[in-house]
Amino acid sequence: MIGSRDGLTALLLCAMVAGLSCSDNPAVRRRYEAEKQFARVEKRLRDFHARQQPGDTLQLREITASYRDLLGFCIGTLDSINDSLYPADYRDLKHLAFRSGTRLSQLYFSARQYDTCVVVLKRLLEGVGLEGSPLVATRLNLAKAFQSSGAWDSALVIYNDLIAGYYPPVDTTGEVLFSLFSLPANIYLTAAYTGDSLESMTQLRRAESYYNKLVSDFPGTKLEVAGRASLSKLYRRAGQWEKAIAELTELDRLGNPDNPMIRLEIADIYGAKLGRTDRALELYTQLRERINQDDTLNYPLLQFKISIMLMQKGRYAEARQKLVEVKRDYPVFFAGSPLAQLTIARSFELEGKWNRAEAEYDLLIEKHPGSDEAMSTYLHIADYYKKNNRMAEADRWYRKAEEYYDRMSVRGAGTLLEAKALIFKADLYQRREDPEKTAAILLDLFNRYPQSEPGRRAMAQAIDIYRQDLGQAARADSLTEVFKAALSQVDETFEI
Repeated sequence: MIGSRDGLTALLLCAMVAGLSCSDNPAVRRRYEAEKQFARVEKRLRDFHARQQPGDTLQLREITASYRDLLGFCIGTLDSINDSLYPADYRDLKHLAFRSGTRLSQLYFSARQYDTCVVVLKRLLEGVGLEGSPLVATRLNLAKAFQSSGAWDSALVIYNDLIAGYYPPVDTTGEVLFSLFSLPANIYLTAAYTGDSLESMTQLRRAESYYNKLVSDFPGTKLEVAGRASLSKLYRRAGQWEKAIAELTELDRLGNPDNPMIRLEIADIYGAKLGRTDRALELYTQLRERINQDDTLNYPLLQFKISIMLMQKGRYAEARQKLVEVKRDYPVFFAGSPLAQLTIARSFELEGKWNRAEAEYDLLIEKHPGSDEAMSTYLHIADYYKKNNRMAEADRWYRKAEEYYDRMSVRGAGTLLEAKALIFKADLYQRREDPEKTAAILLDLFNRYPQSEPGRRAMAQAIDIYRQDLGQAARADSLTEVFKAALSQVDETFEI
């Protein structure tokens, strides 16, 4: 009993000492208070997202105000305590300031209050001595907030500083920091999307130089692999197919010898982009011979690609026969491949058997509703009749096309199916030589899906129509600035 009583006394004394220590340490008290506040507001935000109702903005404004107050509390505390006396608490408070400030900037960004987002991130940079990955993340987020606010030049200054200041773009464990690594390519893509050919070429050369330097400086590492992959994508985007093949060939050398996907991509470029059908056929055939016929994905895929090359060589019956074999031996693959059905229809058309071709086109539309191939088929048939001066039938198919696109838009509302349907509807009005209607549809698509690939293509095309077809250069310039802002993709790097 005496031993137990002595032990209890010791525990009480320890607790008293700890309590006195905490009460005498302002850094501990304030860090503890900041942690409590952060945990509380994070829970409120999670609960809000879990039960969010349309138009429920009052609670979100209150949550935003809590993060703003917490950021102010953290910065004020950092200014009032001595970091040399309380280094651990000071470091924890800096991290809490970073997390609360980043979360606050996320909320403003989601609300499209980009200028306020910029103010928050500047305050975070100026009021907290950020280092390492928090500093990189905050500067990157500031640049992208600038871009979203329309201040592209300010964003570009930060992007270029980050590229120059963090080489190689790896973390302390040697892992590639893709948020930094991808900057040169993204800057080029922004210029390429917005149609500035001179700036696009300048940024392409800069990106090319950057990734080539990584390849040269770090051979045999993850940086070489990532660098060559980025180069191959850059060259494909720029239409420099031979250079793309060279980089893909090097990637194949560095990669898994049992993975055929890179060689498949090389063959696709030879066949579809360079028109070197024999070389593509050779590569497809080599790949097919290495694959067991029990592979129900890759074997029929290669048979299909071989049939495409045979089509390009004018061997329509032979190409069709291979697709018939695929349909017989790999029915699941064929049923899921509208392009295979389209190729069969096209083979009959190119042989001059239009009636049989149209029957196959009808089957495509029936079996693959909503596919790109089905949507393009409406316009293809209409164009065929127009070309052959059968205007009544052409007009009928153009009307059917518009009705079909409208149905697909309704069916796929809020999804990429709607986006694709709007792309084809714009194409229809372009055929009708109605540039104003075409541009209006494209802008509507972009406004609905600004971060999607169809949305980006739509905006780029709309800008070109305003500049070239409608002669409205000022409107085109204004849309270009909007487009640059939308290309920021800030959400992908706003992380804690």
